[in-house]
Amino acid sequence: MVEAQVDRYTVQPSQIDSRRHFFGVFGSIELALTATMILKVCQKKNRWTWLSRDEILEHAGQRFEHYSLMLEEMIELEMLIRDELGKYHVTNAFVRACYFSQNIPLYNYVVTEAPRGGATPA
Repeated sequence: MVEAQVDRYTVQPSQIDSRRHFFGVFGSIELALTATMILKVCQKKNRWTWLSRDEILEHAGQRFEHYSLMLEEMIELEMLIRDELGKYHVTNAFVRACYFSQNIPLYNYVVTEAPRGGATPA
């Protein structure tokens, strides 16, 4: 069994909220929606497992071929791997991106104002 781990903690699909959007995490809305489709299938199976193209894209509707291309892009981004039978599996990078996009408290971010008058800080 392949387990996805984030910093030594095993993360299950059920620990990630598929109702929230991953916009900004995967670089495009299409990739974010594809990630959501993948997560929902894994949640239905209650584990990270090998998935067929049809299982992933069953929610894509008329845009099936468009999202099929997104799977290839996710492989290039090392968010998915594909075996010799054409089945897909998420990588730790995929799980980490989904998990941390929803579980990093906002107070960990530091927001600074841009310098006024075009001056750069010393």
